[in-house]
Amino acid sequence: MRFAQLSRLFYDWGWQINVEDYVAFSDYLKEMLKRNRVIVIMNEQEIEGIIFFYLTNDYKTIYKKPTWEVVSDDSEGSQIYIDKMLCKKFTKELRVRLAEEIEDRFPNVQFGIYHRVPFDRYIKIRRRNELSRSVPR
Repeated sequence: MRFAQLSRLFYDWGWQINVEDYVAFSDYLKEMLKRNRVIVIMNEQEIEGIIFFYLTNDYKTIYKKPTWEVVSDDSEGSQIYIDKMLCKKFTKELRVRLAEEIEDRFPNVQFGIYHRVPFDRYIKIRRRNELSRSVPR
């Protein structure tokens, strides 16, 4: 996926980028694409979701960074921190597909973390064999 396609999806799916933030937004997308820190989740032939992520051993070091800042991460990290998620609707099926995609691409990752706006809701994305169990945070 390329910058033009991603930025169009942001617009089509309701993300309004402020004019004063556009350069930072553009730099963020380009850098995350360059670092291969973007996962596209497909449903048949349709894009269902896109995530921008970091690999880390402590997601709390990344959690409160400024919106469009790109920080360094650890390619051998055991956690995946989902910095941005772009989707039409966050459903259980999307969550399962996301967990499968992460597990397939990064077998060393034990779990994923996502803080969902607007109330900063903490969501833990577990491995497939843990989806039916409840794991305390």
